[in-house]
Amino acid sequence: MQLTRVARWEESKYIVASSGLFMVPAIYCYVYEFYKLGILLTLTSGFSINFWMNAVFSWRRTLDHICAKVAYCVFVWNGILYIRTVPDIILSMIVMSAMLYCYYVSYIMCGVVDVWVKYHVAFHLLAIQGQIIIINRMIE
Repeated sequence: MQLTRVARWEESKYIVASSGLFMVPAIYCYVYEFYKLGILLTLTSGFSINFWMNAVFSWRRTLDHICAKVAYCVFVWNGILYIRTVPDIILSMIVMSAMLYCYYVSYIMCGVVDVWVKYHVAFHLLAIQGQIIIINRMIE
């Protein structure tokens, strides 16, 4: 059975690299003993790398999407709990808005225009920035 390709390696290699960067906030979590968050981010990174290394519609894509959505919900919840100052709320809303915009554009443009990869990498980088902001507030 031939599986439908989501992206060619020439495109997805950049997303594999940005998926690996989820290990930065994961290590940060381990250092500050937020082990559950660290494990979640490690799994998110691993499942994302696993999918994008051979980006075809399969159970690996489903697993990546489920883990990413769980991580998103967990970090939004932690953001609600720990982001308290007005400047932090404004910064977090800007990061989250930009992140969702980049994800939406990459989703809509995937397979249509090559620029979608840049938006997906930007989505990953913004998600990582948001995670680091939240982890910093959890430490305080």
